[in-house]
Amino acid sequence: MYLNMFEEVVRVMHRDYSGFLDKQGWDQPDRFKAEIDALDPADPESRSEFVRLVKDYLLDFRDRHVSFSAADQQGTRSEWPGFRVRRHQAFLYITESEDTRFNRGDKIIALDGKSIPETEKAYARKLYQEKEERQDWNLVMNEVNEVEIENHLGELVVYPIKNQSKPAYVPEYSSKEIEPGIHLIKLTDFGNPDAVYKLFKEHEEHYKVARTLIFDVRINYGGSDATYYPFIPFIFGAEEVDPYEVSPDMLFNCSENTAERQLAELKQMHDAIEEKETRKILKFLEQQWHQKKGTGFQRFPFEEVMPMQKLSGYQKPEQVFILSDIYCGSSGDSFVETSKWSEKVTVIGRSTMGINDYSNVVSLHLGNGFVLGYPTSKLVYKNPEHYQTGRGIEPDIYVEWTPEHLERDVDLEMVLDRVKSKSRS
Repeated sequence: MYLNMFEEVVRVMHRDYSGFLDKQGWDQPDRFKAEIDALDPADPESRSEFVRLVKDYLLDFRDRHVSFSAADQQGTRSEWPGFRVRRHQAFLYITESEDTRFNRGDKIIALDGKSIPETEKAYARKLYQEKEERQDWNLVMNEVNEVEIENHLGELVVYPIKNQSKPAYVPEYSSKEIEPGIHLIKLTDFGNPDAVYKLFKEHEEHYKVARTLIFDVRINYGGSDATYYPFIPFIFGAEEVDPYEVSPDMLFNCSENTAERQLAELKQMHDAIEEKETRKILKFLEQQWHQKKGTGFQRFPFEEVMPMQKLSGYQKPEQVFILSDIYCGSSGDSFVETSKWSEKVTVIGRSTMGINDYSNVVSLHLGNGFVLGYPTSKLVYKNPEHYQTGRGIEPDIYVEWTPEHLERDVDLEMVLDRVKSKSRS
């Protein structure tokens, strides 16, 4: 059973995945077949071991849009250790915790008895070969058995990891006037067009007279690019920007299998979403997948449904700031990249996750709760230095993340200082 499913995963990654031509020879499926074939489906532990092996295989593609999971989680290991971490130099710092043994700001100096630089070598693939400041150590913490902590009292204590069920994610779409004429808009994903559009309409009149808009997408798990379109007239000023001159081409791998999977998912999305513009785009995508099914890599003429007019907007607000970070990906990447085309936008923080070189994920349901997610499109840049993998969308003003960010909002304070200095000048 497991070997058949694994071979189907390999076939998809070699034919349907949008990066299969660019990454030919990167993967080594034969290295995993013997272990997978030896798994006994009657053993409850075999499910979690199968997930582990397939995920390990998929790491060869170095694509964070590729995923594999057991949807029902039966027999799989708990999803998180009860806390989140972030690296700074040679240590990890706890950024949030539901485990009462730990506090925000506690310093982790070792994992399983090894320093963080030592441990990095063992987990290089799971860290996607990223540079130190871009590493997401939350991807590997489930595999750690114990941590050595230096707490706020300077005490060194070794704790065993207690894996537990991860709390359900609750998105945040909020907008508030933090100072007269300055609005802070926080969007942790673009996955709910109806909710984001409702937020926009509730505050639209305030944005028209605002001095400054600040978008906080430092954590943004993506969704649909169309979700942020209502904000475009406020992000761009009177000077027009031609999207054709700055945006890369996007090609879709229109294999027959992918087309069938995409059409099924698009129908479900169309039935669930009410926002008119998003429904129009979904209908267009359905038509394109029908027409181009089985034809290989193709460009979709989005200008037919979204006329690529030059982007422009209102004179107000005078300034727009985007707060970005490595936890902003997918449509979050797109939002930051598009916003940077505007002359009145300043991006402050760290580079985004940078996972849009291959995107527009579709799911393959293998049965028994196992699901493979893989990208169906790829970007083609004229300048090879513009590819996002390992780089992300870079900010205009880089702010190094340090443990001080756990005590105060360093990025937001920098924005407010710039706003105040401009108002004084």
